Amino acid sequence: MNLLHYTKKLYEKINKYDKMAQNPYLNKGPDNPFLRPKNFTIIWIEKNENSDFGLF
Repeated sequence: MNLLHYTKKLYEKINKYDKMAQNPYLNKGPDNPFLRPKNFTIIWIEKNENSDFGLF
């Protein structure tokens, strides 16, 4: 994978989760007036191709 392709994929992933974090009502709709946003934490683990231990 070349660097340009990797950075584009990285941008897409970060942008997706950034939108979710900025708008907690995303895909919930304005139907429920009692809906409260939930706080969440995103943990991103990427497979390490160069790992000798094979953990990730």
